[in-house]
Amino acid sequence: MTPPPIRYPLPTLVLAALATLLLWKGAEWSRPWRAQLSTRWQKTLEGPPVPESTEPQIIAGPIVRRALLLRDGVPWSNRPGGPDEGTIRLRQFADVYDVWPLEGPPTHYRIGNRGPIGWVAAADLLPWNTRLVIRPPDATLRLADQPGGSTSPTALAVDVPLPIVSWNADAVQVAVWDRDAPWSTISRFGWVPIADLPQAAWQVWLSQNELRALAVDRPLRDQGEPPDEVRLRAVLGRLTDVRPLIPADVKAALAALPPRVFQKGDDAPRTEERLQNYEQWTPDAAWSGFSFRALPLDFLP
Repeated sequence: MTPPPIRYPLPTLVLAALATLLLWKGAEWSRPWRAQLSTRWQKTLEGPPVPESTEPQIIAGPIVRRALLLRDGVPWSNRPGGPDEGTIRLRQFADVYDVWPLEGPPTHYRIGNRGPIGWVAAADLLPWNTRLVIRPPDATLRLADQPGGSTSPTALAVDVPLPIVSWNADAVQVAVWDRDAPWSTISRFGWVPIADLPQAAWQVWLSQNELRALAVDRPLRDQGEPPDEVRLRAVLGRLTDVRPLIPADVKAALAALPPRVFQKGDDAPRTEERLQNYEQWTPDAAWSGFSFRALPLDFLP
């Protein structure tokens, strides 16, 4: 009996056999690379991972990235823009642990003290790494939108200190308060040429407790800290902080802060004058049970 003729060439049969094998084993063989492809695609859709730092961000040496909440009851969430998980009951200064997005102007900050609390919207706080302020001599100030840019007069809330939020060698950037809601609503940010600021305009924002630490507690203890270290503590809001500053910290701060911060005036006040200011305390603002006042940098040691 004659066998039936082979209707298909051998290569076609081999391909058919391989196709059958792929259909049988293909799902198992391709599972790893399909999983990798799915993970990459998911990351592409979600974007970069949201940071979860356990330590605050550092500007330089002992200068921690910080912010001031603009009101009580600021809501916080576990993710930038996520549902509210709670509120920060009292207004406060806070350390910044992370910002979002990772590039470009932040829309959210992850903040806390002695540990992160959660993410808050950028509109609910003022990024402010130091306690440096300027107090313009009148109710107007010439501001530029960028360093070295053309300046234009800007109306200010009368005699209200303006936080210095950034700086370079020639100018400082300040937050300008709304004239009807100082220390609560920011109307704009602007750059002021350092050459336009008289010595008395440079000031530091101190609480009454911090002034007590400067005028009463330290003279009584006679700690003997170098003046630059005491001044640095005041500028960073650490006059009541017992953690030591090592020489490398002071050196790093000297390089990072505006040089004017460490320049001393000819008539530095004596301990008696600081004590008098403490006893005759007249605050510029108050919140969360604390009162604050801007004092000239030359008021510091």
